[in-house]
Amino acid sequence: MEKLQNVVKSLPHMSKDIVDDTIHEKVLSYLSEYASQGPKTVAKFIEWNILDIIRSCIVRVHENVQDYRIMALSIRFLARLLANDDRYNAPLFSQLYTNYIAILYFILDNVFNEEALMRFSCIEALEQIVIYNLGAKWFLESNKSHQIVAKCFDDSSTYVTVAASKLLLTIINNCSLFAKLSLTANWKNTESQDALMDSLITSLDLFNKINQFAFDSSVDIRRRLEALQIIWELVNSRTNNAIEFIKQGHLLNKLNVLLTDPDRNIRARANDILCIVLDWVPDPISLFKRSGSLDTKDSVTETLNYIINDFIFPLWNTDSSFEMITMAVNVLESSIKLVERVSKGKIIIASVFMDLLIFLLGFATNQQNIENPEKFEYLRHNYVHFEVIFENGTFEKLKKLFQTKRNFAGRKLLILNILHTIRVISQKNAAAVANTSSICMILDIFFMSEFNTDQRIMKEALSIIPVVLFTKIDYNKITDQEIVNKTLQAIQFLALDSKIECRGMVLLLETMEKLLCANVMGTYILYSKYAKEWADVLIFRACDLRWDIRDSILEFIGGLFDKPSNVGSGVNFIIKFDLLNIVLAKINDEEPYVRASCLKAIKTIIRNPKGWQYIISGQMQDDVALKLPFMMRDSEAFVRRAVMELMTCLIVERECGTILLDDRNAEIMNPKIMNKIMDDPDFYVRINGCQFLASVWDHCEQDRLNYGQKKTKHNKDISGSSLLIGQDSSWFYWLDGDKLLLAAAEDSSRLVRSEVLATLKRLKHYLERIIPYRELPTIRGLLPSPFATIISYSQIPHKQLIDESTSLKQKYYNFYQNICVIDFERLEATIDVEHLYKEALESVTTKMMTETDMIEDENDDYAMDCYF
Repeated sequence: MEKLQNVVKSLPHMSKDIVDDTIHEKVLSYLSEYASQGPKTVAKFIEWNILDIIRSCIVRVHENVQDYRIMALSIRFLARLLANDDRYNAPLFSQLYTNYIAILYFILDNVFNEEALMRFSCIEALEQIVIYNLGAKWFLESNKSHQIVAKCFDDSSTYVTVAASKLLLTIINNCSLFAKLSLTANWKNTESQDALMDSLITSLDLFNKINQFAFDSSVDIRRRLEALQIIWELVNSRTNNAIEFIKQGHLLNKLNVLLTDPDRNIRARANDILCIVLDWVPDPISLFKRSGSLDTKDSVTETLNYIINDFIFPLWNTDSSFEMITMAVNVLESSIKLVERVSKGKIIIASVFMDLLIFLLGFATNQQNIENPEKFEYLRHNYVHFEVIFENGTFEKLKKLFQTKRNFAGRKLLILNILHTIRVISQKNAAAVANTSSICMILDIFFMSEFNTDQRIMKEALSIIPVVLFTKIDYNKITDQEIVNKTLQAIQFLALDSKIECRGMVLLLETMEKLLCANVMGTYILYSKYAKEWADVLIFRACDLRWDIRDSILEFIGGLFDKPSNVGSGVNFIIKFDLLNIVLAKINDEEPYVRASCLKAIKTIIRNPKGWQYIISGQMQDDVALKLPFMMRDSEAFVRRAVMELMTCLIVERECGTILLDDRNAEIMNPKIMNKIMDDPDFYVRINGCQFLASVWDHCEQDRLNYGQKKTKHNKDISGSSLLIGQDSSWFYWLDGDKLLLAAAEDSSRLVRSEVLATLKRLKHYLERIIPYRELPTIRGLLPSPFATIISYSQIPHKQLIDESTSLKQKYYNFYQNICVIDFERLEATIDVEHLYKEALESVTTKMMTETDMIEDENDDYAMDCYF
């Protein structure tokens, strides 16, 4: 708190020469963090005479010593304090109103300051002031309230208009004029807020002004957007007062006009408002129609019918541009939120939405026979109001629009929006998807060269395919195999297309992965003719001249072994067609990214039981292991990282240390190579080196426990899986693992030191358990850690203790002795990372915030005044 107090006291003395404006924001963020802790912290600020400090900030500005940024900072901080003060007793505001009224009038005057930041700060403070009855009364009596709230419409800064909109919203939500039905005996006294609200409505003609600016196309676009911002703030507040205000002002009665507005910004903002209304308003249609809901029992269904008839179909009634059709699709997507709230018939309404979208998709992709209206009888049957598009000429206009060859980009954007909305519906209303024929029409898109080269369309279409197929399977809606086969054929067709780029290939492989990992679909694919065709495609693409395609194939194969959701078909698919050979063949690829992906894929395969069994049965493990140490010479660091991760995996996951640390590998895996690994310029490689040594240690110890009295092949008594080297040593000590780990404690990288610290602590704890307790204190006078003092010698199983007859014991003693020399507290201090923000705050001093020409205690050295 002392640091906080010093920063607060230094506010009036912040230098006007600070260049970076974000410094003031950092100071405000720092102070606000404490203010947000509640009334108790605010009371502490009051004890520090915070209002005197704020007044000093304002006074010094008038003396031309500071700039407006200090003033804005102090006013905004006052707003934060008022927001977190005790609302019932209001100690801060009471003191502000009684003894510091000059600050209030300063705020009032500077709402009209030429600096936008000052206007914004003062309005932000007023937003908190009007919550208090006394504050609302003062604001009303100032005779400036209507001028300030009018900034919702006419300020040059968007930030200020948004702040003014929030001020108006606060007044609405804190008055009782729009909440008469919810008044209770405990309702707070809102007489001042009511009078203020009534004055604003009268003096500004508020309802008419918002309607005029929002809906009159002759008004400047900026003002129209400002009026829509007010409406958006109202609906987004999600309060009953705001909704009642909208109803009384009829602010959304002509929302359909905005959705057909020529300006796309107006249309987008109107759709944003619609989306929020449909998400939570209990009776949405009451906002769109003056008469309100006709059927109060099911106003949600009535609202949906109203949206289709009065919002969507009028948007279809165009023959000049795809923009309105796209807007209709966006409105449909917004309406999905309301479908979730339907009490009865949800599936029917969702199916109607799907049918409307499929109707448009057929038009947009030229798949519908638009000369034959009978093709759309299913829509007339499911949705009787659909006939209106034939009666009012909408169908003819759509036909004319989609027959034109111009604006192909607009057509693609429309298709993209349709597919996106279909995906949203399919994810939330599975049953509705099961009843549609959408998948056939989407699959046809894959064979259209004008669309399948667009990655955005590909992404949306491919994301829909698995959802629709799985849903149809779950609901038993697939009566024959034609749909499934067409899907598999489409994926194969696209994968063989030479025009497809890497991102497109990744999307295809992701779809293949979803299908293979599914239970029913994966089994069907595995035993169909398409499995072999898919495998041939993968083999062909693994040899592609583009390295990123080869890389994506390896990631796909490795991913099938790594998916927790994989029921086995994906792994069986890879094994059945020997696709692991693709991976192993790329270990020496010319592209380093491919080599790294190959190693990662091998690691994933090894960790999978079926993958490991396949490698063992084919005796591939030795070939892989013999190549790994040599690959540590790779020029790319990320390849070396992947090598170390795979080597560690072989030891930890499969206990195959002898595969790596074998006489055949002695020339390429030895202490000299291990030393180079621990001295690698990439610190991630060094971290992996520490992990590798730790895994070797664990494996050696496991061998010691299991085969401690057996001799290894060096003594003609072979224990094939042991990493012990006779009774004298182990591979850990032969690699100089003890020395390398101890040296890594002084590594230049904090992350390496952190890894070593955790490893050495664990090994120290382990050594204290296995070295006989009576011998620990005799090691050059070094005492064991406190943990060892609570372990009784009799509590440790005898087989875990080091045999006193072996010379290996001395290596353990020496290693333990050297670990004890390390100052773990100092090492921990060097790896403790401080968040950059916290680190910046720790550097805050009064000197840093004050001016260079100020003298405190005859010390004028303020070298860092610009670097708070």
